[in-house]
Amino acid sequence: MSDSQPFVSVIILSHNGVSYLNDCLRTVIDQDYPQDRYEVILADNGSTDGSQELIRNEYPQVIVLDFGRNHGFARGNNLAKDAARGELLVFLNQDTIVGRTWLRALVEALTIEGYHACSSNILSPRNGEFRGVEARATPTHVYYYELTKFGYADQLIVSFREQVIPTTFISGASFIIRRDIIERVSYLFDETLGTYCEDTELALRLWRAGFRVGAAPRSVVYHFSSFSYSLERHKVWKHFMMIRNRFFAYRKALPPREFIARLPYLAVSHPHKVFKRARSINRGSLESCALATAAAVATLGVFVWFCLAIMWNPDR
Repeated sequence: MSDSQPFVSVIILSHNGVSYLNDCLRTVIDQDYPQDRYEVILADNGSTDGSQELIRNEYPQVIVLDFGRNHGFARGNNLAKDAARGELLVFLNQDTIVGRTWLRALVEALTIEGYHACSSNILSPRNGEFRGVEARATPTHVYYYELTKFGYADQLIVSFREQVIPTTFISGASFIIRRDIIERVSYLFDETLGTYCEDTELALRLWRAGFRVGAAPRSVVYHFSSFSYSLERHKVWKHFMMIRNRFFAYRKALPPREFIARLPYLAVSHPHKVFKRARSINRGSLESCALATAAAVATLGVFVWFCLAIMWNPDR
């Protein structure tokens, strides 16, 4: 037994993730952290693709929480947190593969370096070193996210280092937090946001409370998600919700005067992010401008809706 190590609950929220879960869980249970000092919880949001059967047959050591319906990201993780036993809680997306030092590095960021919450070194397919996913290789750089003055989280890339990097953002894709810190900031994720920007709202709450947040370089995660800025009809709602929730997250976190001062940046945040991302992945300037213009129109619609919502419900 390794009683000197804190007990950790690893929570993986899942919904129809059968194509990801085998690889994800294979790496999560293959950690250089004592096996008896962490539990793995699969919180299933009403999957219909055989996910639960796969886990129960192939990974009997994994605890399956069957919610029976899709509660979404915020409520699903909140429910799973309540069922977890760990004093330290780790949240991980289902579409990931993690390195062998992933869990230990997160724990040490809190227990040795004194952080209150910490994200991982998260690589996505647009990062060149993502090809190391098969070997779960340690990258030569640290890929982490930071809140910009425009209000959105932007990926930063620096040369690899051992020490945790201080940040203002905590990525919902992979992060650790002390249970008692959640209690001190009232709750984990804001369920009224629905989906998107829940991690931004949490990060702002932690920042306002004065807690230390960082990114752990040795906690390597390969995240298969690839965000798209296409104008397909079924993605319009996704963009709308991201913009809306960013406005609400900052309104909740900031005093009225600070929020008003931030409004001009929030108003252009999504077009700015779209244009920057489109250029970074070598889209033509004409297409970049078209995407940014579409985002600006969507932002204007959200801004008008947001103002009406605040007038109707000022406590929101």
